[in-house]
Order: sequence, then structure tokens, then C-alpha cells
Amino acid sequence: MADYYGKTRTNYFSVTDEEKFKQIMGSCRGADDIEIIDNQQQDGSLKYGFYCEGSIYGLPERDEDAGNTDEEYDDVDYNYDAFCEALQQILPDDDAVLITEVGYPWECEKCGSEGNEYGNIVFDGHCVNSSPFFEK
Repeated sequence: MADYYGKTRTNYFSVTDEEKFKQIMGSCRGADDIEIIDNQQQDGSLKYGFYCEGSIYGLPERDEDAGNTDEEYDDVDYNYDAFCEALQQILPDDDAVLITEVGYPWECEKCGSEGNEYGNIVFDGHCVNSSPFFEK
């Protein structure tokens, strides 16, 4: 397969536990470093988001893998569903995380990463893959 070029970005969303959010994001891995962004609202509250170049892989399968250095991550399996479930735990009931990935292989055969062609919506205890909404 050709080289993949993509970007992943979320909307801004509220969290119920800022430290837990930062812990989740610190354990999560992607094709490149995942950057946390924030946006102060007019009412003074802070909303967060994140982005990275390429795909988000998820959380390491085993807890002991969470402290590995980048060189040690080559043999680690990642769980994207566990990442979405962890985000669900820190979202207020009236908010959602929209995870959108856009990209293309050099030869433009397909957009998105395998199994995550368009993105996911994480909200109120649910994680919905939006791919079926775009199928013909």
C-alpha cells in the first residue's frame, strides 16, 4: 500500500476531570505526537480538543506498556475502543467528542485509516463510528 498522509482533529469539548483527561491523552499513541489544545469560553470555562498528524492508534493493550519510551512501542498493540471508552468516562452528559480523520494514500486509493474511514462520535456512554452514514 502507498504511504498514508492524514490528520486527526476533534471539536472542543468539556471534561469532568482535567487530570484524568491529560492522563488518558498521555497514554494514547498515534502516528505522531498527539497535541492537546484548549479554548477558553466566554463564560470563563475551558474546553479541550486534540489533534495529530496521521491516525490515532489508541491506548496500549496492557497497563505496563503505558510508561514505555517511543523506541519501545514497536511491539505494543493499541486499543482504539478503549481510548473512546476512557474519554466517555470524563465527558459531561451534555457534551460529545467528534473525532475526525481525513487523509489519503499517495495514490489516493482510500481516505482514512483502516476501520476508521471518517471518524467517531463519543458521547454519553456511546462511541459511534460514522462510516456507515457515508456508505452508498
